[in-house]
Amino acid sequence: IHDGTWETYFDSLGARWTPSASWTLIAQWLHGRTLLDVPQPANAWSYNSHFLLVSNKQGRWRYSARYDKFFLEQTASNFAQYIGGIHLNERGHAWTLAAQRSFDAHWNATFEAIEVRSNVDQRALLGEPNAATERQLQLALRYER
Repeated sequence: IHDGTWETYFDSLGARWTPSASWTLIAQWLHGRTLLDVPQPANAWSYNSHFLLVSNKQGRWRYSARYDKFFLEQTASNFAQYIGGIHLNERGHAWTLAAQRSFDAHWNATFEAIEVRSNVDQRALLGEPNAATERQLQLALRYER
């Protein structure tokens, strides 16, 4: 098998602050690069993301809101010529709202709503606009022993 060698590295900085028993704030920043076939990479990407999460616990309920911002840029490509010169770039942001309810020591349920607004260059390959807004609602039931 002829396979390339991947090299990925990143820096991350995060912080958590719990000013009271019911409130939590978490923030994180991440930046990195992924390279294929170093030292002369055939493909390379640079990425950057950060988020801020605020959460409040009230009895059996926990309410959370999170904002994410992300960016991915392909800085080298050995296949861009095959796809119309498009590099695999993406940038956008997302909002997540969640409510979690604990029923007892074993069962809990989470309802989550997510909206992602992004601009992805390779959507043009499918004949779609680069910019899109995507939404998801989900309900999760969880049992723990």
